[in-house]
Amino acid sequence: MDPYDNNHSDIDDNRLDAKVCDKIGIDLIKNDTVSPSPPASSDAKLTKTNAFVKIIEQPTAVISAGFQQSQRTAKISICGVHSTSEHKTYPTIRLFGSGGRAAVVVVSCVTKSRPFRPHPHNVVGRENCKRGIRTVLMDSESTTESFQNLEIRQCASREEDIRDALKVREAIRVDPFRTGFSHRDYSATSIDLDTFRLCFQVFLRSSTNGKFITLEPVVSDVICINNTNCYVPKRHTAKMFDCPSSSSDDQKFTKKPYIEILEQPAAIHSDRLYARESVSAVKIVGVHSTAENQTYPTIRLVGSGSKAVVVVSCVTKSRPFRPHPHNVVGRENCKKGVCTIVIDNESMAQSFRHLEILQCAKREDIYDALKIREEIRVDPFRTGFSHGNNPTTIINLNEFRLCFQGFLKIPNEGKFVALTPVVSDPIYY
Repeated sequence: MDPYDNNHSDIDDNRLDAKVCDKIGIDLIKNDTVSPSPPASSDAKLTKTNAFVKIIEQPTAVISAGFQQSQRTAKISICGVHSTSEHKTYPTIRLFGSGGRAAVVVVSCVTKSRPFRPHPHNVVGRENCKRGIRTVLMDSESTTESFQNLEIRQCASREEDIRDALKVREAIRVDPFRTGFSHRDYSATSIDLDTFRLCFQVFLRSSTNGKFITLEPVVSDVICINNTNCYVPKRHTAKMFDCPSSSSDDQKFTKKPYIEILEQPAAIHSDRLYARESVSAVKIVGVHSTAENQTYPTIRLVGSGSKAVVVVSCVTKSRPFRPHPHNVVGRENCKKGVCTIVIDNESMAQSFRHLEILQCAKREDIYDALKIREEIRVDPFRTGFSHGNNPTTIINLNEFRLCFQGFLKIPNEGKFVALTPVVSDPIYY
C-alpha cells in the first residue's frame, strides 16, 4: 500500500469559509469563517479523533493522453485501478465517523512527492467542475462517493501555462497542504508534468452551527502520464484492459478479485453481553463507532465484476485459523453458526449492521458447535476439525476473529469460484 494514502498528522488545520465556497462554486454554505480556535465540542473532537477519509478505490496508475507539444491541453479520463473491460470502477472514497453529517468533497491535483504542492493539471468533468477542481456534496446519508466521469486536463509544458493554472488555484485558495504557490516561479525544475496525485479534501458540516470543519486531506497513489518507467506500486501491475475515455489509448490495470475489510470489528465489552439460555449474544459494531455514530464491520469485493456470495464465520485468533465454536447470528441469512449474504450492488460493499456472536458458554458445547460447522463444510482455511477433540489446549473462548469467505459467480456459467478468505483483527472479550 502506498504510504501517502493515509491521514497525515502533520497537516495544519484549516477551514472552509463562505468566500472560498462561493469562489469554487459551492452555493450551499452561507456562514462566516469558523474561528481558528473553536471551543471544544463534539464536532471538534470528531475532527481530531474519529472522522477520517479513506480511498477505497485508487485511480489507475498509468494513463495515456496522446499529448503533443503543439497542443495546448489534453483531456484524460480517470478510471479505477481495478477496472476491467466487463466491470468499470472509478476512484472512490469512503467517509468514516461522520456522525450522519453532510460533507463537501473537493478534488484537485497535487505533486507526486512531499510536500504535496498544488499541481497545474486541472480536474474536469461533466458536472461540478470549474477552475481546475471538482466539488461534490455528500448528503447526511452518504458515506461513499465514486467519481465517475472524472477527467484531467493536462497542462501544456509552457511555463506561462503552468503559472496561469496555479494562479487560478491560488485565487480560489485550494492548497490542501498549505505549501503555498512559490513553486510556480520556477516551474520548469520543480513540477513534473508526467506524474501527479489526486487529492481529496473533505469538509464536514457541523450539526450545531451549520459551519464546515476540514478533515485531513488524503492523496491517491501516483498517476503517471505517458511514462511507463515512472514509479507504479506493485499492486497495480497486472493485465491491461481498455478504459472508456476521450482517448482510445487510455489504459488501466486490474488484478485477481479479492476481499478488503474497510471497517474492522471493535473489541467486545462485558456490558454488551446478555444471557440467552446457555450462551451470550454479543452485538458486533465497528472499531470507529461512537455514541453519536454507530459503524459496523464492512467489507468490499475489489475487481469482482459480478455478484458474489459471502460467508461469515468465526475462526481462532492464531494461525492456522481453525473454525471457532462461537456462532455468527443475526436478523437474516444466518443459521448453523454462519451468516451468508449476496453482494450485488454498484460499490460491491457490504456493512454488517445486525451481526451478533453467540458465545459458547461451556466447554462441553464446543464439540457440538464444531460438529455442525463440519457438517455444513465451513472450514475457510481447510485446517480440519480435530481441535474439537482437545479444545482446552487449542481454543480460547475469550478471543476469535471474523472470517469472510467470498464466492464469485462466473458470468454465463452459474458456477462460483472461491476467493482467498480474509480474517478480521482479533476480537477480545
